[in-house]
Amino acid sequence: METVNFPKMAHSEEAEPRDAEFDVVVVGSGAGAMVAALRAQEHGLTCVVVEKAPQYGGTTATSGGCVWIPANDEIPDDTPDAALTYLKTIIGKDADDEALRAFISNGAAVIRHVERYGLKFFSVPGYPDYYSDAPGATTARSMLPHNMDGALLGDDFFQMRDSNAMSVGKTRYALDFVTAAVLPGRLPGWRRAALSMLARYWSDIGWRRKTRRDRLLVMGRALIGPLRKAMRDRAIPLWLNTELVGLEKQHGRVSAALCRHRGEHIRIGARRAVILTAGGYEQNQEMRDKFMPIPVNQNTSLTPHGGNTGDAIRIGHEAGGALAGMSQVWWAPCVRLPLELYPNVHLAHGLIFERGRPHSMIVNRRGKRYTNEACSYDRFGLAMIEEEKRTGAANPSWMIFDASFRKKNSVGGGGLLPSWIMPDRRVPREWWDNVIYRSDSLAGLASKIGVPRDALEASVEEMNRFARTGVDERFGRGSFAYDQFLGEQGWKPNSSLGPIETGPFYAVPVDLGDLGTKGGLKVNGSAQVLDKEGRTVDGLYAVGNTACSLFGNTYPGAGATLGPAMTFGFLASEHIAHFGSSDLVSTVEDIAL
Repeated sequence: METVNFPKMAHSEEAEPRDAEFDVVVVGSGAGAMVAALRAQEHGLTCVVVEKAPQYGGTTATSGGCVWIPANDEIPDDTPDAALTYLKTIIGKDADDEALRAFISNGAAVIRHVERYGLKFFSVPGYPDYYSDAPGATTARSMLPHNMDGALLGDDFFQMRDSNAMSVGKTRYALDFVTAAVLPGRLPGWRRAALSMLARYWSDIGWRRKTRRDRLLVMGRALIGPLRKAMRDRAIPLWLNTELVGLEKQHGRVSAALCRHRGEHIRIGARRAVILTAGGYEQNQEMRDKFMPIPVNQNTSLTPHGGNTGDAIRIGHEAGGALAGMSQVWWAPCVRLPLELYPNVHLAHGLIFERGRPHSMIVNRRGKRYTNEACSYDRFGLAMIEEEKRTGAANPSWMIFDASFRKKNSVGGGGLLPSWIMPDRRVPREWWDNVIYRSDSLAGLASKIGVPRDALEASVEEMNRFARTGVDERFGRGSFAYDQFLGEQGWKPNSSLGPIETGPFYAVPVDLGDLGTKGGLKVNGSAQVLDKEGRTVDGLYAVGNTACSLFGNTYPGAGATLGPAMTFGFLASEHIAHFGSSDLVSTVEDIAL
């Protein structure tokens, strides 16, 4: 990669936050917020984006960057009707027909439009919907952004929130989905991917003089990067360290965002509207204790600490907005591991893909399996909750695996690397019998982790029998398209089932984690906040995890948070520009394009 000097971008010096007035104030700086701001500006509306953190990008920047868009342009055989059938089937009686139709009808058009900002997507071939056996389910509805050269952002590169640990190798290398998928298991093409990554980084001498971080933007940062550049090119101000503390209402309409910047209180007038898109409440333990279905510590959340404390939800509620779905969460099991370079810091690493690989299983603290380990992370989290309610022995659970699994797979998205990269002798000594347990026998392992020996041995014996026949008679692991896609390709007779028989044997505790909360302010199909009588709160909109999810207690597919966030961020600005308070956006095709 050639050396690139920082470009001198237009309007590179933004005004310090102060009392001001705009047509639209957007609170939060993730993908939904930036799309909303860009669309408002295209309609000639003045706009500002305020972010309480010292970095922009929100949870989007730390995510995989995937967006779930039914009937997108790369899958011509998909239809809006099939998508609606799928969603109404998995959501059930709580399905909001208006909101679902608004999303399905507009998602693909919004993606086409945001590509004008330099953001390019591609569908992930073969990636199944998470309820792959449901009517209307298909593949390739999940789309990823192409990687971006971060040098194009100039100094803004250093103000973007960094990726999560899964997509950063050795604190240097940016790992996109392809590289992260092929390297650990040494899948076909892994040598080429490794050499390309190393050559790109180490040949970029000019950039390494500025920072040790790879300038390639991948996953969530590849989604945020082009949107931020488009904002800069269009002179849309972004104010960091600016925390929402309240909303002002005049004559029944939200008229200003009251914020605090470095201890100073400022009033930002909103002539037309305030759009709240500042995440959920998962980093607020008090709200977790009040709303979540079982006690879950905030340290198991996979979202950035310090953000997503529910402020926008609370403030929107105080302004008259009704709450809905507050017990619903984007669940994801996790393992908490120490950060080698940062003493006394443990980080939750998601168990997203490895649960479905052969030579492993998950048991409760009684030593018994309780669900299909290869199911989607949200469904696994729901199963943990039900098992915890039933037995009190599921949170935490134990992931059990053998040396065959350890050789080929990471645990926690790279927190514990495969043994061919990170052999046992290189695992920090303080990890053993603390965050990872090892024994030459199952009996010894059971003793170390406090699980009944007979129960664990019986569960392993049953799993080994299923692995030989290729049929999980108890939970159907490996019989669904989703399981098969994420299993070990080429492993027979079932890509998800393998015997646990090669010592040493290992265990790691599995906690109930999350990718954010999905309960929040109740909204309609144009993202307008509704009060408890179903009337609109004039001048107030909510998008992303600040709003109640239209998917209820389900997770349709990879990117089901970001796809709707971008779509409804766009629709919110569309509504602000075109309609009165009681009108709804019908289709973007008719209005925006």
